[in-house]
Amino acid sequence: MVGSTDDPSVFSLPDSKLPGDKEFVSWQQDLEDSVKPTQQARPTVIRWSEGGKEVFISGSFNNWSTKIPLIKSHNDFVAILDLPEGEHQYKFFVDGQWVHDPSECDPALLPEPNHVMLNHLYALSIKDSVMVLSATHRYKKKYVTTLLYKPI
Repeated sequence: MVGSTDDPSVFSLPDSKLPGDKEFVSWQQDLEDSVKPTQQARPTVIRWSEGGKEVFISGSFNNWSTKIPLIKSHNDFVAILDLPEGEHQYKFFVDGQWVHDPSECDPALLPEPNHVMLNHLYALSIKDSVMVLSATHRYKKKYVTTLLYKPI
């Protein structure tokens, strides 16, 4: 039965020295580095079609450090930027004024609440001996959230 998987000696290692922890960690680090996908920059077209004389863009992709000029092309202003994959916040600087992209929602506005959030009373867990109740209702075209803080 020598050489069979039923023989427990098949799984024992010879008395040679086992690789040290440092070698294992180094090998593991090399493996992790080779598996991590590298973030590639993608050519991204930035377009401003709302008019103006000078248009720039700045955002989280450059840590808001510089204003990148857009080039006038017919009725639009355009720039092609190599941006890393992912989500970026940005604003346009048009004729000396910071403005957000008109095709997107104003980032200062809160998102519209989900329909299951409307007309329900929520009691949050008691924390620091204070109970919090909240309710969100629609009033005309706006949403109103009322909060009640009650010490217990």
